[in-house]
Amino acid sequence: MGTRRSHLHLAVLAAALLFGATGCAASTASAEMMLTPAPSTAGPTTAAPTSRAEADSYAAEQQDVLVVGDSYSAGYGLGADDRPWQDIVAERLGWDLDVDAVGGTGFVKDTGTDGSTAASYRERLRHLSLDQAPDVVVLQGGLNDYPYDADLVAMAVEATVETAKAQWPDARVVVFGPVAPSVQEGPRMSRLRDPIRTAALAAGADYVGPTDADRWIDADLDAAVAFDALHLNEEGHRLLARRFIAEWQREGLSSSAAAPSASTDG
Repeated sequence: MGTRRSHLHLAVLAAALLFGATGCAASTASAEMMLTPAPSTAGPTTAAPTSRAEADSYAAEQQDVLVVGDSYSAGYGLGADDRPWQDIVAERLGWDLDVDAVGGTGFVKDTGTDGSTAASYRERLRHLSLDQAPDVVVLQGGLNDYPYDADLVAMAVEATVETAKAQWPDARVVVFGPVAPSVQEGPRMSRLRDPIRTAALAAGADYVGPTDADRWIDADLDAAVAFDALHLNEEGHRLLARRFIAEWQREGLSSSAAAPSASTDG
């Protein structure tokens, strides 16, 4: 199984994703939802159904994976002993994991709910220092970019992918698109999913994520959401991990090889 080396910037365990109505990018600060954390009330849950043979196969890969994301990757909404989605995936897929998660941020959105600035994914990638180069870079999010023009978000996605590729030329880059419970869904999210996916693929990244037709979280919505109806509880993160693993396999991303045009030495 993959082991977890460190969490680099889990700066937002007491802060929420930005999500609220706003008219334009200039007014996003007024739309931040400042929520008070509450203990998770989720009951015992069952681990993702993965066979021993599959688990052994995944663990043999031992990929070094960097996840850069928002408060979903920071685990906001979870109890102290609960694990966010990427920790569950790391156990199943044999990842050695580094995480850089700042709530309220995105591909464009560069201010965090912890008060940090210059914290867009691209800016954080440029200043990261890791013990060793990752085999895979996962860019999780986009939810906080909803106030911005779709073309601007697409350009930011491409620039972020290009920065990751320049930083670690042998790494496979994967964009994990925006996820939200359906109660928070609407046209503003739908209009971003396709541009984010298209921009990721155009920049040479792989893409994993829900679609408008299959939003991932809807299957057991009441059991999956945290106290604020925006973030996920422990069961929600297990569901997210299961769907991510299924998509990861379907897209053929389980190989430790980098993108086809890159070296596979890791």
